[in-house]
Amino acid sequence: MAKRRGLREATSPPEVDAELEMLLDRVMRIGPNPKLPIIIPYKPDPAWLWMRWRGTVLQSTWRPTVYILLLGVSFVAAIHRDQNTTWRFTAVPSHDHALVVQLKALEAMWGYMLSFATFVISFFTSQAYGFWLATKGNVRKIQGRLNDLGMLLATHAERDENGCYTPRARELLDVVARQVRPWTFFPT
Repeated sequence: MAKRRGLREATSPPEVDAELEMLLDRVMRIGPNPKLPIIIPYKPDPAWLWMRWRGTVLQSTWRPTVYILLLGVSFVAAIHRDQNTTWRFTAVPSHDHALVVQLKALEAMWGYMLSFATFVISFFTSQAYGFWLATKGNVRKIQGRLNDLGMLLATHAERDENGCYTPRARELLDVVARQVRPWTFFPT
């Protein structure tokens, strides 16, 4: 027969509780530093913005972009050198050249793939938004039921002859409040 877990076994160590309390205080803007920002505010100063490099999209994409650019220029230079071309290196090639005619099929395939990729991205973005909206609704319902549970527990908790909670009831309410508290700061 399985042994039932008591309230003491369900709680976490004090250092984890302290870290959780500090995190929740910061997110909920209470505690010793209520003015500490969660997200660093944007400064509309170009010098400040250009000094921010780490973690940006530019930092993560400049190498592949330069690589693709150099690959394209190398391809055009090789074609211009090896083929009998009648146009300048920087000019638009003639449509009746044999190589250009062969590359037209690649251009048509690229157009089809671009349309397909656009459709897939649009469809899955729409589906992801619907999923997010449903999840948001479910989270709000859970928050409401947890609020109901807290109200029921507070109303019907065991009290002594003075009307105060008994130590056992206070411990139960504290554990439930601590475990329900993270649900209170989910954005609407």
